[in-house]
Amino acid sequence: MLKKVETELEMIFNSPDKWEPKTTVADGYNTSYAEAGDPNAEPLILVHGGACEVGMGYSRWYPNIIPLGENFHVFAIDELGSGDTDRAAADSLGVEYVPVQAFDGIDDASHEAHVRLIQDSDVCVLTEVAFGTGNVRSLEALAEAPGIALATLKPISECDFTDGIATTLFERLAPVAAWSELESLVEGLPGIVQSTQNTQNIQEV
Repeated sequence: MLKKVETELEMIFNSPDKWEPKTTVADGYNTSYAEAGDPNAEPLILVHGGACEVGMGYSRWYPNIIPLGENFHVFAIDELGSGDTDRAAADSLGVEYVPVQAFDGIDDASHEAHVRLIQDSDVCVLTEVAFGTGNVRSLEALAEAPGIALATLKPISECDFTDGIATTLFERLAPVAAWSELESLVEGLPGIVQSTQNTQNIQEV
């Protein structure tokens, strides 16, 4: 008789001792990357794509980095404007943001700055991103937004690596709109922003 053996997949969220988050300067930009595996093994570079859809950066490789590190010296890098790498696009457009070091967690000062930034916005868009103990406070801050739009494909339960904390915070949100496709988000967001601005103007009169 075959006996089913269940083992937990080692990922960057549940096995912090099997990999290391690092930062280097590339062409003047602080660039975050994950490193795993034997330094003497053959190097393997992982580069994510489609950052406009989820914005996760190298953490999109969360189920792959450690398993691949068993045979390779793995480097999973952020593209510019993704993950915890400097937001080159935001800088060039003068868009304000709160920088936090990769996987260091969000301290109280950064959280308060994040809340102020969110409160001053018209609409905040939550994209499909994995939540761990390092970034779950982002959902707490998001609850302070004047308007919340969801651009997610997966159920929150599939992106929750906090033993349910992220799911509980997510379920308390009150989104004004939700989209499952990037094109629909681009088309619908301006109307949501205008509607939120009109509501704020009425409240101020």
